[in-house]
Amino acid sequence: MADMQRPAIIIPMPVPGMPDAPKFEGKDAREFLEQIEAHGSRAGITDNDKLVDFIVRYSSRSIKTDIRFIPEFDPDVEDKTWEAAKKMLLQMFSAQEEPPEVSIRDLEDSCIVWSTDEPFTKKTDVDRYQRKFFSIAAPLLKQGMLTTKLKGYYFLQGLPKKDQKYVEKHLPAENKKKANPPTVEKVIKLVHQKIDDKESILHHNWDSEEEDVDEIRNRLKSRLNKREEDTDDEGTQDRWATVRSEKNMAEKRDRLDLKGYVSVLCAEFLTWMGLYRPSVRKCPTWKYTLPNGQDLPRIPFGVTGGVVGMLRAAANSNPTNGMDRNPILSSSPASMARLACLGTMFSAWCL
Repeated sequence: MADMQRPAIIIPMPVPGMPDAPKFEGKDAREFLEQIEAHGSRAGITDNDKLVDFIVRYSSRSIKTDIRFIPEFDPDVEDKTWEAAKKMLLQMFSAQEEPPEVSIRDLEDSCIVWSTDEPFTKKTDVDRYQRKFFSIAAPLLKQGMLTTKLKGYYFLQGLPKKDQKYVEKHLPAENKKKANPPTVEKVIKLVHQKIDDKESILHHNWDSEEEDVDEIRNRLKSRLNKREEDTDDEGTQDRWATVRSEKNMAEKRDRLDLKGYVSVLCAEFLTWMGLYRPSVRKCPTWKYTLPNGQDLPRIPFGVTGGVVGMLRAAANSNPTNGMDRNPILSSSPASMARLACLGTMFSAWCL
């Protein structure tokens, strides 16, 4: 039983499942027990034996099922001690407290893979590399399978190729041999020096931690496609400008002073110039004429009844058997001439 000084401010033990509550899922048992002790101290619990029940409460469902009826943890058992419960939990999960099983070959293979990465452009890149390296190197150091001297050698070998060359170039001669490799701290210092040297030809303004080559390639492709579309739009605009120009020229030709020509000649002239099909709307003289340019025949002044009245009057002037002779059936030269004149009148066409 351990006695601890009561804190000035009492903070109750967190409710299981809350964000600040410890949770044991089978890993880091020692850290889990230390968290319970820290919360107990803040809660003013001076007797650690009263913390034993929190081991089960803060465990995951599967762990709780495994340990709740063990005498050292069973809530129904009295006189449980913290030391006995702590010893039992560490014994049950001792394998999780041991360093992971790795080998020198694992470290060498990892260095080969890491060396193919892109060069470091930010110091955060170096930090990430350190974490990856020591996740394998630290267990080897703990087990005595890796010496402190070789740690620096492998750390250098795992750097990206360009960073390796920079470090090797700036290392003193005595550190360029495998028997006396540079320390990890010295390698990191040189890599930081390379990153900070913005004037070096090894530094690129476009280097970015957040973007990979695929993202840059897609962005470039999108920009190029946009430029091609803009170019096509410009070509389309040029073509439309040409069409508008030709249309304007045609309209100017339409407005030529053609009043000295009759409509039929206007039609032939405009057709010869390759313009659209003639129509009455485009006629510069604004009147119907015969194909030979003469005015259309008119009904004599004073004749009533229009064309029909004129034809009837002509027929009545030469009666036959007291009946009106149908002028259409008449074969006299005068009747044929009048019919030809009328037919010519309605066949006249204009631009």
